[in-house]
Amino acid sequence: LLVELDFKTGRYTDALTWVTTYMDKYPKGKAYSDMVFFHGYILERLGREKESIPWLEKVVAMNGHRALDALGLLVDIYRDTSMKDQEIYTLERIISMEGKVHSPLIARAMYLRAMQMMNQGRLRYAAHLFGLILRKYPDTGFRWGSLYYLADIDLKDGKVGLARKRLTTVVESSDDTFWVNASQAYLDAIGAEANYRQFVALRERFKRR
Repeated sequence: LLVELDFKTGRYTDALTWVTTYMDKYPKGKAYSDMVFFHGYILERLGREKESIPWLEKVVAMNGHRALDALGLLVDIYRDTSMKDQEIYTLERIISMEGKVHSPLIARAMYLRAMQMMNQGRLRYAAHLFGLILRKYPDTGFRWGSLYYLADIDLKDGKVGLARKRLTTVVESSDDTFWVNASQAYLDAIGAEANYRQFVALRERFKRR
């Protein structure tokens, strides 16, 4: 309780003292795994990210109720410290928990990994992950970005109608102004492209007369 109170109020050094004291006195205590987690989390909050990694990995190895939270923190640490391979590996570890655990952290991992795949041109795997988010986590904020990028993939596949449908869903249903504006701009661009093609077709048609 004292650890959580100090942590929530930003007294990280005091919280770390309580954590260390507990682990020294009660190595088999009921809250030991929680203390290991807080040890890693506090170090991360103090800006000692690389020091926090072994503690958080230890939490994951314990496979307790804090394992997913620890993995989520590790993703951020690996990204912040440019440890790309470890970041990808950790995202995949989180994604593999789908079906066993239901958590927004899994949706976030799917989204981050899908974006990596988009940047690498691996559109099929990206589409699979975006689709999973829509099916398994439709109430998370990652829904709108997933619809937007699925529409982008649809356009690359020549599925203009489906792309329009997805983007229209975002515009009409989302309260996230970023994705609403982005989707409307995309719809406008699709419309402009269609109008241009119609103009070119008509011009060529009249040229032949």
